Amino acid sequence: MTFDFEKHLIGETNQEFTLSTREENRVATSVLAQQAKKTIHIFSHKLDNSIYDNSGFLDAVTQLAIRSRHTKVQILIKDTQPIIKNGHRIIEVSRRVSSKIQIRKVHEDFHDLTYGYIAVDETALLYRKLAGRYEAKLNFQASGDARILVRKFDEVWRTSSPEPMLKHLHI
Repeated sequence: MTFDFEKHLIGETNQEFTLSTREENRVATSVLAQQAKKTIHIFSHKLDNSIYDNSGFLDAVTQLAIRSRHTKVQILIKDTQPIIKNGHRIIEVSRRVSSKIQIRKVHEDFHDLTYGYIAVDETALLYRKLAGRYEAKLNFQASGDARILVRKFDEVWRTSSPEPMLKHLHI
């Protein structure tokens, strides 16, 4: 089943969509990033290149970062080795606007978390119960769940640290 995500708006469409493919996740993630006004929080196990390393997503993140001094993109990654080894364009984007796009490696105390998600403006949420799979729930108006996950995100963020190898990696 294919969804026309572009016709749904953050904060307006209160409908849960079930995603099952890499392509659905990629398109939905890009649409969410394109609609972001203030914040993007990403909690990921490996920052899947097929979802997060594409022009639609990266252009949207860059535009959000330069839009205002009040915008921010924060990314928590459990396993940074794949992006260190294979590269990822988000690293270069984060270097250009380092005050707005920050990446940290999840502290080991939180490695038992199995989910992955992108929360946008603490309102829209694409949530994968098992981060390594593409089965996901998407809702453009999931404020309650998004805020709960962003609070947990902030807790993990405070204990996590930047990955030194990402600063020296040239793509």
